[in-house]
Amino acid sequence: MIGPIPRLLAILLFLTLPLNARAGDIICGGVDDTATIRTAFANAPTGGVVSFGATNCVLKSRITINRPMTITGTGYGSQIFGTATDVMFSIEDAGAVLMRDLYLGMDSTLPEPTIILLTRSHNTEFRNITLLGGDYGVRLLGSTSNLFVNLRSGTNIGGFFKPTPPNKMAWVQTQRVPATYPPPYLASNDNMFIAPELAGGHAGIIAIDQIWPGCSKPTDPPCIRGGEGSIHIRGGALQSMDVGIQLFSLFHPSTIIGTHFEKNWNDITIGDTVGVFIHAIGSLDPETAQDVKDGVRGITIADSHQGSFVRNIEISGSKVQRIELPPNAANILLRDLIIDNQCIQPNNTPPYDPWIIPGTPANSAIRYEYIRHNCTCPCRSKRAHEVINSLRSAMC
Repeated sequence: MIGPIPRLLAILLFLTLPLNARAGDIICGGVDDTATIRTAFANAPTGGVVSFGATNCVLKSRITINRPMTITGTGYGSQIFGTATDVMFSIEDAGAVLMRDLYLGMDSTLPEPTIILLTRSHNTEFRNITLLGGDYGVRLLGSTSNLFVNLRSGTNIGGFFKPTPPNKMAWVQTQRVPATYPPPYLASNDNMFIAPELAGGHAGIIAIDQIWPGCSKPTDPPCIRGGEGSIHIRGGALQSMDVGIQLFSLFHPSTIIGTHFEKNWNDITIGDTVGVFIHAIGSLDPETAQDVKDGVRGITIADSHQGSFVRNIEISGSKVQRIELPPNAANILLRDLIIDNQCIQPNNTPPYDPWIIPGTPANSAIRYEYIRHNCTCPCRSKRAHEVINSLRSAMC
C-alpha cells in the first residue's frame, strides 16, 4: 500500500509536469541540452524507451545508439536542433531500433552534417519524422532492410524553433560501406520508404553503389554486374529539387510505385543500373516549353558504359511528361504511358522536342506499348515510332 506522503509526492510530481508531458519525458531548456539527452540514452536499458515531451532541445554532439531501443516524441512539438556536431543521431551496428514522432533540424559548419546516420544497421524503423537542414537528412551506410514511414521535410511545414539552412545534398542517401573496393563491403539494399514527402534542396532520395572493377571502363568487356544496392519507394511526393530520385550503379531490383513528382529539374535519374520497375507515378516535368529549353528533363536513363549496364528497366501505367533514353540500352519496356501531360505541344505541331527520346543508335530491345499523347487524338509517342520499329500501339 502506498502511504499518504509518497502518494502526495507522486501527485505533486505529476502536477509539476509541463502540459502534455508524460512521466519520464525529456524536457529541455533550449540552450544546451546535450548532457540531459546523453544521460537519458545512457540510462535506457536495452529494449527501453527514451521519450521527448513537447519541448525544444539543443544538441551539440552526436548521440550514438548501438542497441535495440525506442526513441519517441509527441510529433511536431518535440523539436531537437543539432549544432556544432557532424551527426545528431548515429545508429551503429544495431537492429530493432524504433524512432518516431520527432521534428529534427540541423545547422552545422562541420563537414557533411547529417541528422540521422545508420551504419551497418538493419531492421530499424522510422515513423513520422520531420527533417530540416543538414547536408543529409538520413544517410544509410551498409544498412539493409530498414523501414521509413511518413519521412518528410519541414520545408513546407515551418514552425521550427531555430533557423536552419536549406538541405544541401540529399534528404536521403543510401550507399555501401566502405565506399570503395577492395571487399569485403556491405551494400545498402532492401530499404523501404513509404509515403516520403520531401521538398526543396538538391535531391530527394539518392541510392548509389559501385560497379565491379572489371566493368569500370568503356573499354572493358561487356558486363552487367553492378553493385548490390537496391531501394523501394511507395507513394509520397518529391517536389522542387534538382533531382527527385537518383539511382546509380545498382544491381538488385528496385521499385518506385505511386510516387508524385513536380517542379524538379529531373524527376528520376537512372545511371548504370539494372532492374528498376516504375509504376503508377506522376512525372509532371517539364511543365512549359521554356522548361524544355532550359534543360528540365523529366525521367533520364543514362549509361556511361556503352550499353553494358542499363538493362531491365520498366516504366508502366504512369503519366510521364518526358523520358530520355540512352544509346545501346536494352530490355527497356515503356508501357501504358500518357505523355506530355502539360499539353506543351498539342496536336504534335512542330517544332517540338520529342517526349520520348530514343538513344542513337536505337536498340530494337526497347519496346513501346500503348503510348498516348495527352493532347492529341489519334495520338502517338511523338517521333518514337518513326525511329523505333518496335512501337506496338499508339491509340487513344
